[in-house]
Amino acid sequence: MGLNEVFQKVADIERNATELASHKIDLGLVDDIKTAIQKGEFAYEDLNDSLISHATIKKQFDEILKKSNDSYDKVQKFIMQAQKWDQESTPVYKKITDASKDLGIAKEQINGVGALEKLIGNIGKLRGEAQRVLSQQ
Repeated sequence: MGLNEVFQKVADIERNATELASHKIDLGLVDDIKTAIQKGEFAYEDLNDSLISHATIKKQFDEILKKSNDSYDKVQKFIMQAQKWDQESTPVYKKITDASKDLGIAKEQINGVGALEKLIGNIGKLRGEAQRVLSQQ
């Protein structure tokens, strides 16, 4: 075997080694692509699932917030009604107590006074409780 043949065989071996290294690099790149795709799919699924969950919870929260605001407005309306009733009933109660003194009888002997007193107390307590609850919102 001559020197030219030896150089030719060395060149062939180097060329084959380069081709094998190239295939090895290509296989590594394919593995990297598969890994990147897999991680990307996981990231997409996680993000999508969490976004759907957040949107569902946000929708529920918005519905509850609207109901709460509507309820708040309704309670405010009834507080105003109770205050108006109190302004109207207080003078009536004063007239009753004045009349009972003038007549020399106990106010409890006047029909309905006990119920009116009870209602004045109950509405006053409930109105105070309603205002306290609303102030916490």
